[in-house]
Amino acid sequence: MNPGSGRSVDLFLLREYTVDGSAIVRQMLGWVAGLSRFARVRAFLVDCPPEFQAEASSFLGGMAPDLEMVAVGRRELGNLRPSDDELALVHDWRDKFHELMGALRPAWRVAVVLTIPFLYDRLPKRYRYERGIADRALSSWPAFHLLTRQYRKDLAGAEHRIAQCAEEAEVLRLRYGIEATAVVPPPIDAAAEGAGERGTAMLLGDFDEIDGRSALRVIRALGPEAVVHRGNRPLGHVPEGIGYSFVRSWIPHGELLRLFARSDVVIIGDRRGSYEMPPLEAIGSGAFVISPPYCSISTLEDEMRARGLRGMPFLSLDEVPRMDGEEMRAAVESSSSSRAAASRVVREAFSAEAVGARMASALWGDRRV
Repeated sequence: MNPGSGRSVDLFLLREYTVDGSAIVRQMLGWVAGLSRFARVRAFLVDCPPEFQAEASSFLGGMAPDLEMVAVGRRELGNLRPSDDELALVHDWRDKFHELMGALRPAWRVAVVLTIPFLYDRLPKRYRYERGIADRALSSWPAFHLLTRQYRKDLAGAEHRIAQCAEEAEVLRLRYGIEATAVVPPPIDAAAEGAGERGTAMLLGDFDEIDGRSALRVIRALGPEAVVHRGNRPLGHVPEGIGYSFVRSWIPHGELLRLFARSDVVIIGDRRGSYEMPPLEAIGSGAFVISPPYCSISTLEDEMRARGLRGMPFLSLDEVPRMDGEEMRAAVESSSSSRAAASRVVREAFSAEAVGARMASALWGDRRV
């Protein structure tokens, strides 16, 4: 299939102000860049400032140089009419989702990319959503149904509901009673190979007391030359002799990828969110990752298993309290082959082109891709 096949997709972004500082926007632009190989694609920037359009054009660069971007006002949406086989692509981010659904439906066929947040509890292995007593009580609570009524109605009105991972599709089904129509992971950026010598440990996010102790145990065991920490709360009691740099300010995405490429180990502490991209960005940049068992990690594990590859440059943060320093050093030092293999898989299977093909298949079926 190619852009001349008659298929059309229009991405709608409402009141966005940054590409570099928004993972959701980068994901959506990456998806349409990949889709541009299989369909005619436009991006409607609704009530977005001119600076955002310039940033979006720069971000797309060589990925989709012919992608048309159209600046429109919110009031103009009602005047837009789709062609016979045209899809509107949106994400389900809070009030913006409801506002766009109200403006686009029923004229447009809508495909929505899900960004459902859930918690990563401390589990010994990979993450699995379990509908326990607390969640059953929440889902059966009348107030929950009342508060989520409009969200569930908007989701039901979409023709396609694209989950980013199998776990997210499971949350959608068990918590909201709605089925995802497909699972397509987001495209992943990675730093250029050979970006420089490694020797740094990179800490990303804020760590609670338990995870903070685990991060310090890793640092003591590995003894990196330096530690760079991006977050809102510094890590205490870093061993003497290790240069610890705490960065509270926002780091541009390109610079973050370069930091990943200079790091032997990237330790991530956040336990809230949906599909977490930094672990795969770090692995794609050649680093060993220690983090909660995010569903992005299990998605990569599934992809590697499908290719007959074993081993992952990954250690669950939940396993660290049960390991001694020698075991942690052995896990990292023996990972050179798995790092190379996993980095290659991220670059191949999660590129904008590969993900665009999977999205095209989800939207129109294998026979047309």
